[in-house]
Order: sequence, then C-alpha cells, then structure tokens
Amino acid sequence: MKGAGIGLIALLIGVAIIFWIMFGGKDQGGGYVRQELETREKATEQINGFGGKTAEGKLVTETLSVTAEPTRGTIIVNSLDPDSPFVTKYGLQTGDQILELGPLTVKGTVSSDSDAKAYLSQAFTRSDQIVVDRNGTKLTLPDQRQAAPTPAATPAPTAAANPQPQAQPQDQPQTPPQQPAKRHSITGDAHDLVNQIQTH
Repeated sequence: MKGAGIGLIALLIGVAIIFWIMFGGKDQGGGYVRQELETREKATEQINGFGGKTAEGKLVTETLSVTAEPTRGTIIVNSLDPDSPFVTKYGLQTGDQILELGPLTVKGTVSSDSDAKAYLSQAFTRSDQIVVDRNGTKLTLPDQRQAAPTPAATPAPTAAANPQPQAQPQDQPQTPPQQPAKRHSITGDAHDLVNQIQTH
C-alpha cells in the first residue's frame, strides 16, 4: 500500500513537470506550447502578408476603399477599416492622395480602381513605401507615419490688404476748423502784452 502511494505521488510529480515544460508560466519563457503557438501565429501573419492578407486571412484590399484618378495621377483613399494594415502598418489616412507605390508612380500606371487595389496589394506584400499627398504635404509611409502636415502659414493682414472703411460723407458740407482771429489793433496788441507781463 505504501508503494502504491509513492508511485501515485511520483506519477503526479511527473505530470506536473510535463505540464510545466509544455505550458510554463509567462515569467519562465511561456513554455513549449505557448512559444510554439506564438511562433505559428507570427508565421501565419507573415504568410498572409506575402499573400496580401491580414492576420485574420482577409484580403488587405477589402480593408479600404479607393478611387483611381488617372488624369491627376493619384489614388484617393475614401475609407479605411480601423484595423486595416494600411492604417496599422503604414499610417494611411482617409483623404490621402497616393502618388507612388514603391518604385511605381501612380501617374501613367494606374488607370482604374481595380488597378489601384492590385498595386496596393502588391506594395503591401513587398512592404514597399507609399508616397502620399496629405493636405498639400508629401509624406513617405511608413517612415513619416507620425509626421503631421503643417498648415501653410498665412501672412498677417496688412493695412494695404485690408483697408479700413472710410466714413461716409454727410449731407452737410464740412467746414474746416476756424482759427481765432488775430487782433491787429494797437489796443489789442497792448492788451495782450499787459496780460503776458502779469502772468510772468
């Protein structure tokens, strides 16, 4: 009976060791099974990336809506899913005008919306850079994904540019202010001289 108890304890210890090796805690490196699952997840994400898919297996081109503008040589980004790789990996934003996809310029290359999506998928698969015009600022993504375009400086208004409204003339003619009449008499001059002497 004593030997059976020792055997049971040994069996439980053996199971605990196997469990720890396979599923060990996060602070012990995560265990064999956990590491394998994380490695498989990363590999799946990379394989999907090579196939133009998200980590969930969805085509990356289904995570955004674009319109090709062949005459202007741009691709307009109409909308993006919040978890789109073009948002998380590149930092693309709604309203961006795509000018270049890796080594290709959009002008003369992209002639339709389907072309635009095909080239976007190819750029994503190859991890190519995407050059966009964002509110008049040219950005290379993902390198400048954190860069915020600076609005164009507007000069301060000048008096010449914004003249002040002039007062409208009134119906009555304006007369210039009148100066006091000068006294030209001898008594007036003498009177002024006496006043000046008294004030000093």
